[in-house]
Amino acid sequence: MQAAPQIQSLWDNTFGPDANSDYAGKAYFIATNNWSGMTYPYSTALYNQSGGFSNGYVPLFGIIGNGNVVYYNDNGVSSISSKLKAAIDDFSPNSVVVTNPIEDLIMNFGESAEIDIDNVFSTEEGTLSYELVSVSNPEIASVELNGTILNVTAGNNPGITTVEVKAINGDYSATDEFTVTVNNPNSAAILEEGFEGEEFPPEGWSQIITCTVPDKTWIRYESSNDNPSHSGNANAHCQWDYATQDEWLITPTTTLGEQSVLKFYSKLSGQEATHPDKYCVQISTDDGATWTEIWTADKEIEGYVLATVSLTDYDGQDVQIAWQALEDNIAGGLWYSWDLDDITIESTTAIDENATITPSTVELFQNYPNPFNPSTTISFKIDNAANVKLSVFNANGELVEELVNNKLNAGVHNVDFNAAKLNSGVYYYRLEAEGVNMTKKMLLIK
Repeated sequence: MQAAPQIQSLWDNTFGPDANSDYAGKAYFIATNNWSGMTYPYSTALYNQSGGFSNGYVPLFGIIGNGNVVYYNDNGVSSISSKLKAAIDDFSPNSVVVTNPIEDLIMNFGESAEIDIDNVFSTEEGTLSYELVSVSNPEIASVELNGTILNVTAGNNPGITTVEVKAINGDYSATDEFTVTVNNPNSAAILEEGFEGEEFPPEGWSQIITCTVPDKTWIRYESSNDNPSHSGNANAHCQWDYATQDEWLITPTTTLGEQSVLKFYSKLSGQEATHPDKYCVQISTDDGATWTEIWTADKEIEGYVLATVSLTDYDGQDVQIAWQALEDNIAGGLWYSWDLDDITIESTTAIDENATITPSTVELFQNYPNPFNPSTTISFKIDNAANVKLSVFNANGELVEELVNNKLNAGVHNVDFNAAKLNSGVYYYRLEAEGVNMTKKMLLIK
């Protein structure tokens, strides 16, 4: 666009942080595309908004000042510089701005952290006071404000809580918001999927496809500058279309242990929907005969967000998880596309691995391969002939299969285990020999 070089010139010479101007660093530019040679930020989310580039016409320019006052909203560029200077001049020296936003925290059970919020906010004149506005889920993490120090303590429940703090200077204030994700350090991933493999859906996964338009359902999407994956080179993507869509992406059946939790990164891209589109997660305990909704996407949030969903109500059960994109656009209208990445299901175990005693005369090795599908080899060594029992248990401590129960000679022994009839998940193998028990963990991924 012809306007792009003019905007770039204003950034370089007047408003950018390196400009030789009294207004240098006092404005934040953001564009709706990444023009060649552009050095100020851009946003694909803005690109998709109505009235911008998505309609194929000239771009609109907006200047938003103190108190969200709109100083400029037009498609010309001739008066942008003067309007932007006016918006900057109208800022009070007592205005409060967020200069160093608090980064999101990831903590384990019982951990604590201190955050000095005096460095988060700034003002040119006056003295700031601080307020803890809200903690969305205090059971996940407790938060206290002492002077300028936020004390954050993780609880014993996995999940995410949102914390909001405010800085005040007379009639002016600003807020900052961050999330605290609390993990169970004893959890193990019993299902992991980042969609990096070429096969889609991945092995063991399935789909329900209703849209008749090619590729307007769940597909493997290669990461790009316009739509990057959360991590790696690919993610799962469901593209909108002007048709009724009810598209499902379903995990393999997975056996849950204890304190189970589902985690995944979700991103919606598009315009605010005016009809009841649904982007949700469903769970089934009867091989997909019936489903229960356990999570719904927030259409107000842009970019990838980490979703943490408790599955403790389903501990010990065989489950399938499904991501459902129901977009009833049969009459046209607005839309979203949905991206998923880095999906994990985590559980703890009912078996205490630390309760075993390891004598020098008996040694239990890690199975190989691990993770495995569907076969693996379990090896152990006994220094003396002994009665040996080798058993496999599921994550609830229930016996799955007894592999060995007889007297063996001294030496190294290799035992094959085939889990073709079992669901994906964490399993444990226990060796009993010479009066002691030894247990190790293995992971079956189908």
